Amino acid sequence: MSLRWLKEEISTRYGAVTILTWAVPDPLIDPSTPHVQREWAEIDALIQRERKAFEPAEDQIGAVCWNSQSAAINYLRANYLNRAGPITATAATATATTKSPPDLTGYRIVELGSGAGVLGIALAMGGADAALSDLPSLVPLMRHNIAINQHHLTSATSSSSLSAAAKRSSQSTNKKQSSHAKSKPKSSKPADGAGGGGSGRCTGFDCAWGSPLSPALSDWIAGTGTGGGSSTKPSLSRSGGGGDGGADAIVLCDALYGNPIAWPGLVITLNEILDRCITATSTATAAATPPPPPVINFCEQRLERQVEPAFIELLTRTDPRWSCVGPTVIDERSSLSIPVRVTVMTRRTAVVSESNDANTTTCLEWIESVLGNKFIALYRTIICGYLFSPL
Repeated sequence: MSLRWLKEEISTRYGAVTILTWAVPDPLIDPSTPHVQREWAEIDALIQRERKAFEPAEDQIGAVCWNSQSAAINYLRANYLNRAGPITATAATATATTKSPPDLTGYRIVELGSGAGVLGIALAMGGADAALSDLPSLVPLMRHNIAINQHHLTSATSSSSLSAAAKRSSQSTNKKQSSHAKSKPKSSKPADGAGGGGSGRCTGFDCAWGSPLSPALSDWIAGTGTGGGSSTKPSLSRSGGGGDGGADAIVLCDALYGNPIAWPGLVITLNEILDRCITATSTATAAATPPPPPVINFCEQRLERQVEPAFIELLTRTDPRWSCVGPTVIDERSSLSIPVRVTVMTRRTAVVSESNDANTTTCLEWIESVLGNKFIALYRTIICGYLFSPL
């Protein structure tokens, strides 16, 4: 079968995330059964009504649901989104025994390359305040998926930014989840020892790597925009500064595959996000500049050749403040039983004395070594003249 829009349920420790995704139908699903025909007809009608919103996302890898989100969520919970420090095997067993739901309330997460939005929506279901972001062509899909999971969380995406189709789909999803089985039956209950917080917030932003951050995302990081500082939930003292701004982690999940030409832009975006996090979490009485949050990247090991080392080389050559640990294979595998790797990237707050011209040359050398000379002229025209120009 060929690719088409499908509705899927992805099981996570915080409950099942329902998404619309660009995928190949499961060969084990009989398309002639009445409930499958009915579901596909509803999806086709939705796409037809919202053609301008969804058509740009078709055939994009960001519209595909990848397989390492659940492993990434569990790793983040055990090692980073845990106030008591990394969770040991003993503590994890005790949590499962007492069935105490992990609470992510107060954590703020920025996800880059969110695509269909599974990871960010699941973290919000656990109580976190999540900022999802991707290319403008994928934002309608992302916001649609946030809307149809509205019953799990308090979405910070304003109702005006959601299409009428998304709202209808959300209502339809709520009614039908108990009325008939899904095409791919998956448990919608959280895993033992887990639970959907139901109090998190999830906001979708457009973010083209290398372009200036949108005012909306900048405001979210500053804690002054929608989904930002209006929270009444307790916030963590992140990056030494506290307050409702900043972020506890920047997360990417299977976002490096297939687009090395976009990596120089990603370096720029990461630095801008971290700079804004520092500004948002700094206070007038702070004794020292707070450290930026870590950047945590997950990659399913689908290719024999790892993609992370090439990106790490670009990142550290472009800006010596960066240091990286990994890639390291984590304990949990993807939903397809494929190993998942994690790379943790951190940046010092010290100012680098290298000029913009030096950073530009480093990026050009890297592009040439990886992609060849034919991309250099294009790179100079699109990236260098604009992104590396002095402010």
